[in-house]
This record gives sequence, C-alpha cells and structure tokens, in this order.
Amino acid sequence: MKEQRNTLSYGVPLEVNFENVPDYDLDDYSGERTRSYGVVTRFTTQKYTQEIQYEVTVSYLKKDYVKNYWTVQLQKSKVYINQANTDRVIDKINEEFMLQVLYPVELAISNTGRLLGVLNFEGITQRFQKFITLKRKEYTGIYATRFFTLLEQKMNSAHTLQSSMEKDWFWATFFTPVYFPKGYFGNKKTDNLFPAFNSFENCMLYNGQINVSKTYVRENTILINHKATNENKNADISIEYELNATSFLINEIRSKAQLKNIEHEVIKTIETTIIHLREKDRNVPKKKKKRISFWS
Repeated sequence: MKEQRNTLSYGVPLEVNFENVPDYDLDDYSGERTRSYGVVTRFTTQKYTQEIQYEVTVSYLKKDYVKNYWTVQLQKSKVYINQANTDRVIDKINEEFMLQVLYPVELAISNTGRLLGVLNFEGITQRFQKFITLKRKEYTGIYATRFFTLLEQKMNSAHTLQSSMEKDWFWATFFTPVYFPKGYFGNKKTDNLFPAFNSFENCMLYNGQINVSKTYVRENTILINHKATNENKNADISIEYELNATSFLINEIRSKAQLKNIEHEVIKTIETTIIHLREKDRNVPKKKKKRISFWS
C-alpha cells in the first residue's frame, strides 16, 4: 500500500473527478466544488519591481454532457499593488471594473482545462453599461478618458473580452490544457499561447513539452513541468503544477517567464505564484453532498 502511494504508474491519464477525496471533501456538495487561491504576480526589470496580489475563488458548477464542458465561476478579491492599496487613478478604475463588472464571471472550460468562452457575457455587459455611465462622471481627465475607451474596446464582444483575459498571467497559467484525455501516455508536446511581456502586444506562441512526474513530490501530490521557448522573441517560460493525486485539482502553480535581448541578457522577468488556500475553503458552509465525477 505504501509503495502504491509513493509511485505513480507511468503515463497515468489526468482525469479529474470529485469522488473519493479523503483529504478535501468539505465543499463537495450539490454538484458544486469550490476552491480559493492566493495569487501573486511579480514583474521585474532592470529599473523596477512591481508585485500584484489578490485572491480568486474558483467554483466548478456543473457539467454540460452534451457540449462536453464544465461551467466554472470565478470571483476575485481586492487587488493590492506592492502590498498596498493603489492610489493611481487608472489602477483604481481597473480594480473597480474587475470587482464591479467582470467578476463574478462564468466560463466554459474544456475537459483538458482550456478556456473555451465566457458564458455570462450578457450579464457582464449590463453591469458594464451602468458602471461606465457612473465612472465617466466620477473620473475625468485625459488618462481616465483613454482608459474608458480601452475598456469599451475590451467589452466590444465576448471574443474581445476573452482575448483580453487570456493576457493575464493567472488566466494563462490556470487555464492551460494541463489535463489529458483518456488513454494518454508519456510526455506531450505542446504549442501554447501565453501573454506577451507588454500589455499592448498579442499573446506569444511557445514550443515545448509537458512532463508528468513518475513519483509523488509530497503526500498525495503530483508534479507537472511545462518548459517552453519562443526563439523569435528570445523568451522562455517554465511552469510547475502541483495537483492533488486523488482529485487532480490544482494545489499550486509556479511560473517564471523571461525576456532576453540579443546578447541573451534577461531584461524582464514575470513570476506568478498561485496557491490553494485550504483555510479559506474550510469557511464554506456545509451542505448536502452529491457525489459527481469530473471530466467524465
């Protein structure tokens, strides 16, 4: 028995499910599963370092067995920049947009973990119309006006909103297709889009591999490594996923992306840490449980 818990069968398919989870079953009720995560993203250049910190609650609501995707709801907490409340007008408007308009957001997520689309775009649009009317009166000036224009462009359609969200490092790493379909064995070559190093650029294509560990890295925890490069941009990215070996839900993500100049010197680094906050989950009220399977 001990040997089974220390060694994984090679190439085990990562099929997430909500059944038989002895170490985490508090919020397995009424077809809903909720986890809280702490998120820290650090941007470092030769001139400055900026750190953005917040919490995200991820709820797996229901499975559409016809269209074969899960409805996943995200809720976001207050944002802190360099461990303090932001005092820049643009940052304040952006935070208010996130907390009052974008969240809660409901998403369609594929059985491999990829973001397919925004399901409650109509509701978000209604919130945005009220928001933009009030905020244009509250915030004036050329910079605020330009930012409102950018928000309107972002909210032009469900597609433009999704494209904008995919440039965020939480979204890019959490909704990477890290889960594999049934019958998967061995390592998997990947061609994945990740955010560029500047918000005004499109996402970047990295070529690399995802490698699944053959043994537990700690009690009931699987490690997945994703290393990839973009040779044209002199950029590379490394991501580590720690998953619960019973449910295969995400426990922790650590990513590091580097941009280099033609002399191969690092000119910008972006690091993101996403950690499951178990103490937050335990504050979720208990309800009648209903066992369901995930990605089935």
